[in-house]
Amino acid sequence: MTPFEAAATGTAKYQQLADWFAARIRSGELSPGERLPSDRQLAKQFRLSPTTTTAAMNELLHRHLVVRRLGAGTFVTDDPLEQNRRLKIGFFSTVSQSNYTRQMLCALWSICEERHCDLVPLFRTPEEIEQTVADYRLDGVLVYNRSNIPLELIRKLRRNGTPTLLLSSVLENAQEFTVGYSNEEIIRDAVRYLTGLGHRQIGFLIDNASTLPNNLRLDNFMTAMWEQQLPVNPAWVFSSNTTPERLRMYFTAPERPSAVIVGNQMLTPQVCQALETCAVSVPRDLSVFCIDEHDDARNLYPQLSRFRIDVQGFSAEGVRYLLAQIRNETPQPGHARFYEFVDAGSCAPPQTKGPAL
Repeated sequence: MTPFEAAATGTAKYQQLADWFAARIRSGELSPGERLPSDRQLAKQFRLSPTTTTAAMNELLHRHLVVRRLGAGTFVTDDPLEQNRRLKIGFFSTVSQSNYTRQMLCALWSICEERHCDLVPLFRTPEEIEQTVADYRLDGVLVYNRSNIPLELIRKLRRNGTPTLLLSSVLENAQEFTVGYSNEEIIRDAVRYLTGLGHRQIGFLIDNASTLPNNLRLDNFMTAMWEQQLPVNPAWVFSSNTTPERLRMYFTAPERPSAVIVGNQMLTPQVCQALETCAVSVPRDLSVFCIDEHDDARNLYPQLSRFRIDVQGFSAEGVRYLLAQIRNETPQPGHARFYEFVDAGSCAPPQTKGPAL
């Protein structure tokens, strides 16, 4: 039975061919040291392109199941330890007690298992990452993109031959090695959504705008408002020290915006509490939209419309992109927003014209 006689599974043909050979190597059907046909011979045998068979052999090479000998060909490895060695992908995070981190870990774990590689979760400071990569003999590295990860460290790892990607939010100045959702797009989409409902006076609430991605989101809010040719009232923008008392003053001010964007999910519970305390009716008195979904979003009141980050989606893209780099392929990054709109009914057209700016 050839690897392509079974029903189609959606797996790439080179991957199916590599899996087929891997099963026969591990079962002993193909003996250690046995020479395999050339890539062109395999292409003719399985009616595939030479590019596909070469990719399959490269996959076996990276799984340490075969070795290539210059001028001699491709051979089943005769090292039994190497036959059982799978690619090791390190996932570095400086944050362990976070539901978002746990979501990424769960997604990466299942995706790496599907791709026949091992995930190694590592919680380290940025200063420890380079040495840890060497100690664990990692084949590739994914790093949770946080504000304390220096870009020069990522560039250095890549220069030294370790395929490395930042994961979660895309940095506009480092798109070649970041995979995830775009803070620029997610803010622009939120502003466009509210202006599409007729809002022209829009506020923005975020806490600790000196950290990533909060600083990017604040900057992108200003840019998105400018693109819509709308002014920004500084009194309607909170970027730090967003205390419960300040939120209550914000929502009870005689002049307030007709719509508010909550810039990060950590602030959502405080905003919901302040809205309830101040008896602000959402969306009759005020439309409120959240950039990303809080872990306990369904139990918060009032329910807020929001974007839900597709952690599974960008994690799968990150692993795919990284494995392509490890295999010396030319990865083709796919463009996806990696977030979806959740309508909870907290936004509506403004009831009356807001105060003049």
